[in-house]
Amino acid sequence: MGEPRNARLKRRTLVGSAAWVVPVLVTASAVPAVASSVKTDLAIDVVDPPYDLENWRPKHEIPIYKGSNGNRVAVRGSLPPMIRITNVGRVTAIDPSGSVELILRDYGNDGASWASNRVKAGTTNQNVMWTEDSANATAEAGARYRYTCRGALRPGQSIDIPLRYFVNPPFVHAEFNVLVAAWVEDQQEGDYDDNSLRIGHVPWVSAF
Repeated sequence: MGEPRNARLKRRTLVGSAAWVVPVLVTASAVPAVASSVKTDLAIDVVDPPYDLENWRPKHEIPIYKGSNGNRVAVRGSLPPMIRITNVGRVTAIDPSGSVELILRDYGNDGASWASNRVKAGTTNQNVMWTEDSANATAEAGARYRYTCRGALRPGQSIDIPLRYFVNPPFVHAEFNVLVAAWVEDQQEGDYDDNSLRIGHVPWVSAF
């Protein structure tokens, strides 16, 4: 398989980020006007999948649900639990937005999945508008989404977007990896904190 465009992404881990809580964003009308010459500067981080450092192995504790609204857990994997966006600039960002992509690959041969075996995701954060970009979703590209965090993100403030993974039956797949890549849009150009990716692992599952 040729090198996916996601493999060329630069990665950045935020240092000293806020606790894993969802802040209440203020409304845009409450934000004072700022000079247009000062640009917004946002950073995004796909949080690391859970890992057992003592035994050097993934911790399969993140659920993948059966159906988008189902409560039945189909399988658990070591997957990124959330995406975090931080305002690292000097001005407030209004309705920060961006995109997310999930790609499933077979663990044994790195083969792409077919459409019915696509791993998808949503979020439980009620302040985030999350929309599937189905027009650009293919077996090779995976599932794609657009998100918008409604409100204002002040300098130094972070917002977490918890990921709720699911599959639509019928789903048949052996052991596989899931690449989660995310982008955030700001007015800064040439910096390397506007994108982030992590690779998660899901053990063998039977058909469901």
